[in-house]
Amino acid sequence: MKSITTISFCLSCLFVSAQKYKVESFVADYDTLEEYISVCNENVWLMEYPGYFGRDFDLGFDFPFFDTTFNIVTILDGNIADFGNSLNYSLYMFGGPFSVYYAANPMDYEYGRPVESDWRYKHDVMHGQRVFIMEQRHVGAYAGWAEALPYSRGDINFQFWLWENGDIEIRFGIVEMDSTVFIPGPFGGITPPDTILTGLHSMPIGIQDLDTIDQIFLNGTFSNYTIDRLDNSNLDDLPKPNTGIRFKYQTTRVNEETHSKIILENPVNNILSIATDLESFKYTIYDLSGRINLNGSNQSSIDVSLLTNGLYILEINSGGKIFKDRFLKI
Repeated sequence: MKSITTISFCLSCLFVSAQKYKVESFVADYDTLEEYISVCNENVWLMEYPGYFGRDFDLGFDFPFFDTTFNIVTILDGNIADFGNSLNYSLYMFGGPFSVYYAANPMDYEYGRPVESDWRYKHDVMHGQRVFIMEQRHVGAYAGWAEALPYSRGDINFQFWLWENGDIEIRFGIVEMDSTVFIPGPFGGITPPDTILTGLHSMPIGIQDLDTIDQIFLNGTFSNYTIDRLDNSNLDDLPKPNTGIRFKYQTTRVNEETHSKIILENPVNNILSIATDLESFKYTIYDLSGRINLNGSNQSSIDVSLLTNGLYILEINSGGKIFKDRFLKI
C-alpha cells in the first residue's frame, strides 16, 4: 500500500518518483490530546521507569519519507526519531533534553490514571487521512535529574504529527522556560548549561534522509528562518502558542524519456499548484467515478474551491504523454 501522494499510474510512459519538502509556518489552535495512550503509564505497567523511553511505534499506515516508505518510527523521549534503525536520526521535532516532572517518583504514576506531566500519543483520521500524533505535555527541561516539583524547569507543550500523505508538522502550545535554565549555546540554539553541549541539545527542528545527504533544518527565529544543515541549525527564540512548522510533502515525477518534471502539492485546499517544466500541456480532473470535474490547459494554479472534499485524479497530457496522480481536496 502506498500513501495518497505516491499512488500513481502512467500510460505510454514511465515515471520515477522523488520527494521534496516545502517548509512553511502556520497558525492553528493547540488542542491537547484528550483521547490518548500515556507512554509514562505504559512504562509503569511494563515495570519500567516512567521518565525515559526509546521505542518503536506502529504508525498504522505506510509513511513516505524522502525515497523510502516506512510504517514503524523509533521515537526517543527527547522528541528525536528515526526510521529503519538508521544510525542517523531522521526527525528532530524540537528535539531536546525533556523530562516529565513526576519521573523523580515513579509511584506518582499509576497505569490508567491521567497524569498532567506526560508523553502521549494517538492514531486518528482527519480530513480523510490517517495521522499519528505524539505530544509532550507539561514536560520540563532535563538538566542532570528529573524534577518532582511541577513547572520548576518550565512548562513545555508541543506535538508532532505524521500524516499519511507524508506531511510532517510540529504544533506548539505553551513553551515557557526560565532564562536561568536555558541559555544560548555554543553549538547554536537554546542549550541547557548543565548538560553535555552538543547539537542534540540545541532544540533543532528539521528532517534528513537516512544518509544525511538531504538536510532541511531551521536556522534563525520562528518568525524569520532560513533552511540550513543540522550543524548550522540555530533557533534562538522560543515558539509562540498556537503556531506550527510544517514540512509539506511534494511529489515529483520525472519522465525518463523527456526528463520533464511535474511536482504536485498534496493535499490542497482551494488552489491545486502544479510545478512543471512542460511548455504545453492539457489537464483534466476526474472524481473516482470517472466523471470529469475540471479541464483546461497550461495552468500552474487551478481553482478547485468548488470541488467537494475527497480524492480526485489529475491527468496531464503533453504531446501524447499521459501523467496521472491522485490528490486530496480538503
